[in-house]
Amino acid sequence: MVCALVGAGNMGMKHTKVLLDNGIAIESVCDISDHALRTYTNQFEGRLPNTRYYSDFDEMLAASKADAVLITLPPFAQNGQFEKAAKAGKHIFIEKPIALTPEQGLSMTKAAKEANIITSVGFHMRQGAVYRTITDLRNRGIAGKPVLFQALYSCNSLHTPWWRQREKSGGQILEQVIHLYDLGRSLLGEPTGVSARMGNICHAEVEDYTVEDVSSSITKYASGAIGTISASNCAVPNLWKG
Repeated sequence: MVCALVGAGNMGMKHTKVLLDNGIAIESVCDISDHALRTYTNQFEGRLPNTRYYSDFDEMLAASKADAVLITLPPFAQNGQFEKAAKAGKHIFIEKPIALTPEQGLSMTKAAKEANIITSVGFHMRQGAVYRTITDLRNRGIAGKPVLFQALYSCNSLHTPWWRQREKSGGQILEQVIHLYDLGRSLLGEPTGVSARMGNICHAEVEDYTVEDVSSSITKYASGAIGTISASNCAVPNLWKG
């Protein structure tokens, strides 16, 4: 398999390491930031001798012979790359959250269905040993019927500047806690109702910090099960738990 990468920042570099360690070729890399591309090439010096680099996504896509495109952009930078790659017949891996609005997300799913491509979103918690064991026990009827899902995500970090701005990141729920909502949906089925509250308590005085730092929800699932998911960015500094 041959891949093309869109977004050479931190997540792009993490995925590149995994791809290279598993023998996957990276044909081309695109990022509008010269600094990001320089950092990327320095990080993988000597490991990508045939990789081409672009600052224009359309130019990269037009020249690409890759089987798949990895999109590791911040959510605010999503502006049609997914739909264009789908129309070009590329299979797509995209980091979460895929979009900041329902309309944008629906546009992506429509493009994927029309192109009949394979897509995947970076919900890595589904790959964990605990999750695999739980689903195996459930599928074999050993664990019984799941009726209650309880999950907590906690950290305390200012993160990168764009993360702290709701219009750019969507907030902690979309950026981090989305993994727990994905697990609940995967284990218990589609939600039929939700009640939630959130607020900015610990960072209200931090300049340009407009996202929530506490949240909690109760979800009813089609199976009849109940889920509670809570999150905080007010916990122990630089210690992530989820």
